[in-house]
Amino acid sequence: MSQDSIYAKQEGRIGQQGIAHGFKSEVAGMVARTRETTADTTKKARKSGINVLGDIPWGTHLCQFYQTKEDLMDILVPYFQAGLDNDEFCLWITADSLGEREAEKAMGDAMPDFYSLYHAKWQIDIADRRWYFKDGSFNLPAVLSGQGGRTSQALARGYDGIRVAVDVSWLDKKRWKGLASYEEEVKNSIGGQPAIFLCSYSLAKYGATEVLDVVRNHEFALVKREGEWQLLGTSEREAAEIALSGSDQGYKALLESTPEGMLIIDAETMRVVMANQAAAEVFGLASVEDAVGINPLEFIPLEERDRVITTIAEDMFEKDLRQVNEFRALTRDGREIWISAWGMRTEYLGRLVGVTSIRDITAQKLAEEKLQASEEEKRLLLDNATVAIVVVQDGMLKFANSKAAELSGYSHEELTSRPFTEFIHPDDRQTLTELYLKLMAGSEIPRGLAFRVISKGGSTLWAGFTAVLFTWERKPALWCFLNDITAGKQAEEALRDSEERLKIQFEFAPDAYYLNTFEGTFVDGNRAAEKMMGYTKEELIGKSFLTLNVLSEDQVPKAATLLAQNALGRPTGPDDLVLNRKDGTKVTVEVNTFPVKIKGQDLVLGIARDITKRKLTEEALEYRIEFERLMTMISSHLINLQSNEIDAGIQEALKSLGEFTGVDRSYVFLLSDDKTRMSTTHEWCVEGIKPQRQDLQDIPVEHFVWGMDKFTSSEPICLCRGADHPPEARNEIELFESLDIQTLLLIPMILHGSPVGFVGFDSVNTDKTWSEGEASLLRIAGETFLSAIERKQMEEELRDSERRYRLLAENISDAIWVTDMNLRPTYMSPSYTRLMGYSFEEAMARGIEESLTPASIEAAADTFAKVLAAEQKGERDIALSLPPLELEMIRKDGSTIWVASTVSFIRDADGRPIEMIGVLRDITDRKKADLALQGSEERFRGLVETTSDFVWERDEKGIYTYASPRIHEILGYEPQEALGKTPFDLMLPDEGSRARKIFESAVALAKSFSFVEATYLHKNGHPVIVETSGVPFFDWNGKLCGYRGISRDITERHEARKRLEQTLQKLQRTMEGTIQAITATVEQRDVFTAGHQQHVARLACAIAEELGFSSEQIHVVRIAGLLHDIGKISVPTEILSKPGHLSEIEMALIKTHSRVGYDILKTVDFPWPIADIVIQHHERLNGSGYPSGLREDDILIEARILGVADVVEAMTSHRPYRPAPGIDKALEEISRNSGRLYDANVVFACLRVFNEKGFTFEE
Repeated sequence: MSQDSIYAKQEGRIGQQGIAHGFKSEVAGMVARTRETTADTTKKARKSGINVLGDIPWGTHLCQFYQTKEDLMDILVPYFQAGLDNDEFCLWITADSLGEREAEKAMGDAMPDFYSLYHAKWQIDIADRRWYFKDGSFNLPAVLSGQGGRTSQALARGYDGIRVAVDVSWLDKKRWKGLASYEEEVKNSIGGQPAIFLCSYSLAKYGATEVLDVVRNHEFALVKREGEWQLLGTSEREAAEIALSGSDQGYKALLESTPEGMLIIDAETMRVVMANQAAAEVFGLASVEDAVGINPLEFIPLEERDRVITTIAEDMFEKDLRQVNEFRALTRDGREIWISAWGMRTEYLGRLVGVTSIRDITAQKLAEEKLQASEEEKRLLLDNATVAIVVVQDGMLKFANSKAAELSGYSHEELTSRPFTEFIHPDDRQTLTELYLKLMAGSEIPRGLAFRVISKGGSTLWAGFTAVLFTWERKPALWCFLNDITAGKQAEEALRDSEERLKIQFEFAPDAYYLNTFEGTFVDGNRAAEKMMGYTKEELIGKSFLTLNVLSEDQVPKAATLLAQNALGRPTGPDDLVLNRKDGTKVTVEVNTFPVKIKGQDLVLGIARDITKRKLTEEALEYRIEFERLMTMISSHLINLQSNEIDAGIQEALKSLGEFTGVDRSYVFLLSDDKTRMSTTHEWCVEGIKPQRQDLQDIPVEHFVWGMDKFTSSEPICLCRGADHPPEARNEIELFESLDIQTLLLIPMILHGSPVGFVGFDSVNTDKTWSEGEASLLRIAGETFLSAIERKQMEEELRDSERRYRLLAENISDAIWVTDMNLRPTYMSPSYTRLMGYSFEEAMARGIEESLTPASIEAAADTFAKVLAAEQKGERDIALSLPPLELEMIRKDGSTIWVASTVSFIRDADGRPIEMIGVLRDITDRKKADLALQGSEERFRGLVETTSDFVWERDEKGIYTYASPRIHEILGYEPQEALGKTPFDLMLPDEGSRARKIFESAVALAKSFSFVEATYLHKNGHPVIVETSGVPFFDWNGKLCGYRGISRDITERHEARKRLEQTLQKLQRTMEGTIQAITATVEQRDVFTAGHQQHVARLACAIAEELGFSSEQIHVVRIAGLLHDIGKISVPTEILSKPGHLSEIEMALIKTHSRVGYDILKTVDFPWPIADIVIQHHERLNGSGYPSGLREDDILIEARILGVADVVEAMTSHRPYRPAPGIDKALEEISRNSGRLYDANVVFACLRVFNEKGFTFEE
């Protein structure tokens, strides 16, 4: 197995602190699949392959102590050979003593069929000690966890169990306590499991105390003594029996088996109860017997004794820290030596003892002292070096100079107390650990290495790295020299990031980016360019635009001009080009080009944006603008025509509309006054098309009921040859087809809610398609024609009326009178004498009051008093504002007549009134009629006097010639202040300019204007929104004199409308939020249909839109879709979530949800029939649905849409009782039952939504 494959398996799951627990979990997982088949085998013995051991049961945990790799192979090769023969899965993890390849070769030598039979089928896995590293630290369980995948596969193939051997001799004493805990957990974990575990330890590395730890945690311990393998110890149970029996053979064997000095010290007496020869020699004693019974403190100098006592008492006996300590001692012959000691507490013969390992390190200390002076000199040089220098040995930093501390931010103590990998960026640890192992193995040191360092402050630094392999304190180590290259790396990364960003921006830009030569050869392009052209980048690169036929012939000169400009070093654009895509379709693009130089090559960078849709929109907008301009021109023209010119004007307008829209015939039909017949009144035909006007006269309307119904609803009618039309349109279709035309559009003309005719447009030679926008504009044409025709009729009636009134006026004479300020007559017209029966002289001799009845005298006096009082106050125009005074006069013969009299003042040069003048009109007959209407007139007069509008009159320049007093209440001006001004003077400049243009347009056409809104400034400065309507008035020659009209303050109405709109929006959001909350509440009860109502609502809205529903109708469908399953709130959750088949009762309960939903929603005051839609969404066309078994048109169209959407969404979603059939099955279901269960039009629209529009349920 390669190292790469080994390292790829390492997925760290636990750290060193979780060693025992992680391994226990791993072993449990590895044997779980074989537990059932191997339950009985755990009691059976397995061949161990080790002669001194024999057969062993599953769950055995043993260890081996060795000195050479031959010792290892003596035990492990037959151990694994027996495992392979026993049909067990084998895992062998080696260390430095015996490498992976040596282990494989040893197995191959022992078993000729090893590679072909066992190794090839992965019955055995062999890996070296590098598996113990995980992020540079000891993590054996993570290694075993990494094996879990392959091990589980092997067990799944039927192996009887697992056989493992692990060489952990590379561990130092700092990791010993973690390993001891781990070994204890292994022993506890594999008991009763189909597993055997063997641990190998090198005697050259560990002393007796470590050996004792190992033996205590293994059932069997193998050691080679005098060339023979023996069992050193047995289980803890056996160790306890030895202690109880007082036997010390086990401990003696332990002490004799280790080359280090060993002492067993009694905790109470501090006397040595057992020692080996090596320990006696350390203290200068001749034999082991001389060492037994001594107090080791006797050999400690007095100044060291307190520290040693504390170390023994606290560190060993109390805390069992198992730390290495160094101190001075005196031998029996008086020599001063240095001792390295390490100890642990245990029990011996029922007493607390300390097992201590000692070693004479005097020579080492002397060498260190001799080297100290030179080391200080070296350290001074290293500390003043300009680069960071560290020494790495055994994975630890043994030395770091000042520059290293400065670079990292750590102190020397912090640097030299941790593994070097802790200072390395996590992403670089694995690589650097592997490099470290290779360098320590003697590999050549590569140049130009760099890695990331994590400083104490958490920042990341880049360090350049070189190293030298040398010997430090008699062991291999690395001199490492580090340069801070962070700034360079940051600049390099910034440049790389910049280049990468530019590359990403180029590749993923929404616009098409491309590069080409000055000759037009394509060099490169981004994804948008590929999408725009329809070619892949590979198809484009190296090809000329001309070769690919990307440009049509009419576009080549323009493209050549752009390239010529680029060749001169000039950018171009924006320019429009029409390109040919690979599939033959055309695309309009907006192109900008820039000459650039890339790697010494002159190129053109082009940026193209697809503006096809924009162009189409612009063309459509331009068409509409031209259409609207034509309609404005037609409207203005018709308004300005005299009544005798209107017919010709309509004829000309039909011609203009026909030519603009591209039809062959346009015409106007009008209904008779009794609405029973219709006739063509105006017609235009393109040259070569036969007119139909003469043939289409007095057509009975009763033959065209369908069309008249459409017109009554203000709907236009569009008929196309060969299209499907409703059966009730049979008569209309027969007439349509008899005229030999392709398409027909009829626009109704509506007056007071009833059709009075229509405007028609025929396409004879081509199949014309009409848009909704065109129909709307043509509706304006119909209204304009109707307005012109109506005005013509009204003007003709008005002329007749004027002739009658002129004749009447010529035969009726009004009486004119003049009096002084005391009401004495100064002039009476001849008509007065005829009216009153008096001669002129008699009339002049009588005062007017003498000819009035008492009631009229009182009324006249009242009026005269008001006029005089107003005059005195300076209100000179009060008389003009008073209505004619109606008086009852007594004629000479005693009879009475009623007259209407006006009154005003004749003033002198100074404006003082000197006489009164009035006109009397005989209104006796009218008065008689008026008396009957007096009540209603009084009510009407009150309404006029209390109206909030003000009445005005302007001349043709817009200057007020009259303003009623109401102007003061609305704008704060007195009527006199308004006279001589225009309304535009009372507005802000921009608003006044706009209003002036509207007025001038009306004056130019001498037409009326209605409901023109403008913002005036009140006299006190605040804005007032005023709505104004006016009509022109003319002199007797027909010349425009000015306009009369009314103005109304609509400021509050505007504000109320704004508030109403805000309230409606708030209510709409509130209702939407409530519905969403209800939907979420229902779906939380059924996790299998979560999101179902939202999905159904989205699909139903898409179908409704495809069917041409209005936005209001689509909104209704959405609300009903979100609520259609609200009734499921009454269905028990256990039924909604039940897997498997539902019983009839359960299904019946579920079917109640539509009725329950109706009962819930019917009380909600929706403006739409939401409750009816919800209850009907499970009804089917053939009556097979529920709950009411409705059929066909009895089912609302919205419910039919929801029914299809509900079925499709349900079949694409999983349910607890079945998996989702999928979208294909769903579409097949509705297609198969189209017209039988589901509405055919709805099904067809649904299929288009999925197949053509690409609908999905993902947001």
